[in-house]
Amino acid sequence: MPRMQHDAALVTFINLAEKESASIDLTLLVRGALVIGTPISARQWGQALLESLADAINRSNPGVGDSLRKVPEESTERTTPSSGEEEKTGPQYVHLRNVVVLAGHATSHLPLWRGRVDQVDGWTLGSISSS
Repeated sequence: MPRMQHDAALVTFINLAEKESASIDLTLLVRGALVIGTPISARQWGQALLESLADAINRSNPGVGDSLRKVPEESTERTTPSSGEEEKTGPQYVHLRNVVVLAGHATSHLPLWRGRVDQVDGWTLGSISSS
């Protein structure tokens, strides 16, 4: 079966988040679950992940996690292809912060989320609000 092309409009919003700080929430449908959050760049996601990991390690071993805060930026940049490669193929991942995942009757709140663009079944701008 041929591989499906990425949604050009979704890729535009992901690229916007990579270049500028976008504050428009996205609601994604991924394998039957709704994933709602604010798009961020791969670099912001990687740095926030390292910060979260450092904080978690420091809770059980004070000071030990601080070394993660000094990890060079290059390590967080490895999460995406080189700029030339990405221009040809488009972004491979979407990165979100302040995430809510709705799956069946379960609701999960996550600080960060990363998913493959080719796994997004549908999407819309904004988030769900209960009125």
